[in-house]
Amino acid sequence: MLNKIILIGRLGKDATVRGSADKPIVAFSIAVSTPTAGGERDTQWFDCAAFGATAKFLSGAMPKKAQLVLVEGKMKKNKYTDSK
Repeated sequence: MLNKIILIGRLGKDATVRGSADKPIVAFSIAVSTPTAGGERDTQWFDCAAFGATAKFLSGAMPKKAQLVLVEGKMKKNKYTDSK
């Protein structure tokens, strides 16, 4: 079974680092826009996290808001249930 996603889009805000210096986690969100048949743009947001060697690399580069990025990884869907 294959679970792979490639996203090209712009960062919604500056990437953030959490965790330790040895095991950082870099979190960021990407806005991916595609044109629709009516000439409008459909934008979808993806919350992303980088771990391990990728996170160490990104923590040195620290991508900034509106920067164009290409991300390749696996997709994991989370469900949210309202407490009401």
